[in-house]
Amino acid sequence: MSFWITVLGMLGLSVIATVIFSVIVWQFSRHLKLVTQKVRQITDDQDETHLLVPSHDPLHELVQEVNRLQSQIRHQSHQTMRQENELETLIKNLPVGVLVIDRFGQLQIANTAVQELLHRDIRELPHSYLEEITQPELLAMINQVIQQQQSQQKND
Repeated sequence: MSFWITVLGMLGLSVIATVIFSVIVWQFSRHLKLVTQKVRQITDDQDETHLLVPSHDPLHELVQEVNRLQSQIRHQSHQTMRQENELETLIKNLPVGVLVIDRFGQLQIANTAVQELLHRDIRELPHSYLEEITQPELLAMINQVIQQQQSQQKND
């Protein structure tokens, strides 16, 4: 009889240990899913809130690093946007004509001086530079820049 009591006791302890282990694994996987979801939100730039987990949580350090990374990415993104705005303002106000055409032939920036030279009012950007430039000499120069990937200039 004591044999069966020992077996049942061990079986009971095994069931309890399995339940406790399952709860721990379930909590860990739930937190891991939250961290994974947060990383996705950061890469998609969808959410600015930070994750909070107790300091005794096994994922605490990982969550802290994810939060720090998110703050750093947000700061760099704002800094880049500010610099882009400053550059665009500078280019738009230069007294010389400036066209910025990307590698796909899309006109990204056309400052006031170049619009006056082209006798065009360019409002909607980006679009193909071919829609705005009709002067054969200027078209040839732009095509040369695209082909040679070197800046060109012509002084009149």
